[in-house]
Amino acid sequence: MTRLQEKKMLLDKYFRVNEKTEYLLRKRLHLDFNLDNIKHVTDEELSDLFEDLKKYNIPKDNFYGQYYTVTDGNFSLRPSWDEMKERILECVYSEEGEKVYKVLRLLERKTDYALIKTKVFNCRKALDMLLGRDIIKKEFSQGRTVYYLRDEIKFLVKNILYRVNLTEETKIKSKLAKEELMEMRRMDLEFENYLSEISDYERVDLDFLLDYLKKSFGELYFDIFLSIIQQYSLSDVNIINSSNETVMKTGFNLAFFGDPGTGKTFAIDTIIRGDETKNIPPHGIPGRNRYCGGMTAARFIRIGEAYQNRKFNFIIPEFNDWFKYRGMVEPMKLAMEQKEIKYEIKDEVVGPYKFESFFTVNYNTKISGKNYKITIQDPNFNAIEDRMLCRLHRLTQDRYKAIAESQKNVALGKIDLRKSREIRDHLTYVYACGQGYGGFYKPVLLEERVYETMEDLRDKILDEVDDIRFSP
Repeated sequence: MTRLQEKKMLLDKYFRVNEKTEYLLRKRLHLDFNLDNIKHVTDEELSDLFEDLKKYNIPKDNFYGQYYTVTDGNFSLRPSWDEMKERILECVYSEEGEKVYKVLRLLERKTDYALIKTKVFNCRKALDMLLGRDIIKKEFSQGRTVYYLRDEIKFLVKNILYRVNLTEETKIKSKLAKEELMEMRRMDLEFENYLSEISDYERVDLDFLLDYLKKSFGELYFDIFLSIIQQYSLSDVNIINSSNETVMKTGFNLAFFGDPGTGKTFAIDTIIRGDETKNIPPHGIPGRNRYCGGMTAARFIRIGEAYQNRKFNFIIPEFNDWFKYRGMVEPMKLAMEQKEIKYEIKDEVVGPYKFESFFTVNYNTKISGKNYKITIQDPNFNAIEDRMLCRLHRLTQDRYKAIAESQKNVALGKIDLRKSREIRDHLTYVYACGQGYGGFYKPVLLEERVYETMEDLRDKILDEVDDIRFSP
């Protein structure tokens, strides 16, 4: 923050309170609240302004700037950042340090206490510690308790947490995971930059999405629909019942399995991350889809350690190959179940760590049989069948023609993808809200009508099959 920016922040905070304080500013300095005028205000004039301000009964909130300080209504030209840095580090390196770190990451925006509790278990001591040192503020609004960082120290806190995060790398055992942190920071920056550019978003409902996909991709729309719905689930928000009990979360893993060459990669990767060479814009959440093409399962298990307590999506185009590596089946099962992973070999131990992100994968495998009665020869397929939403792909004549038609339309520019930005904006906004960027916490309510719809669908499926070989 520059001295000019901090000066404007000071004047906004103390002189845009009411008509009297604004009149005082204009009377003494004959200026409005804009940078071109404020840059001419001297430090001596600032001091005189605050002396006059003492005559007015305004809240005596403190200000801890890089260049200026206000305490108990008294203005001074001394900087406060060194003192505030010591206060912040004292909290970060205390017994509550891990919780303090997580809380500070949340409070860049005003955040509801209800949301903080869901993100940081038993956070009261950490909040009280930060409040006691005047690092954060607390206010009550419309029956809610919200917390937030002081505006003047946000940049300082961000820099401190970045350096602390670098020192936290020593807790990660895998060298590859430490290197992966740089990729995570790049993705975080991509997400935050995109989010900051969303000034407004169009309402995207189910009808809008289906209409867009059907017009754009014809018979292939449903695969892309599933991929986009999985993107909506990535914030992993709590699903509660009428008794306010958490019964599940929104996040899920998605697998397209079956014959090669059936459009699986297009649905899970091209449409999500985009492909400039094919003139396909990205539809998925920016900075939250980690592409794993060419990566081995062993490398994934190591870099996964860097993604603790984070909600990302891993796009894996050849997931079946990962199960061919010795000793990888069990760690991959644990990753899909979001359980604690520990991987040990003769000269290395990775973890233990808890993986809480998700997968979208292609699983190429041979399919035989017809209709519902299919046979999958791959013994490892059960590992994903029990842990993912699976969609079968068979290369029938009809599907072959549909893929060829879609490729032709893309090549000739006949597909109108201009609404992709609206979908991506809405996806990003939904994810940001679910992860607390908006400062609000809103779980998903599970209603009786959801099960009624599922039961109706179940009955229709059972009417078409002779016997059942799996449990609900």
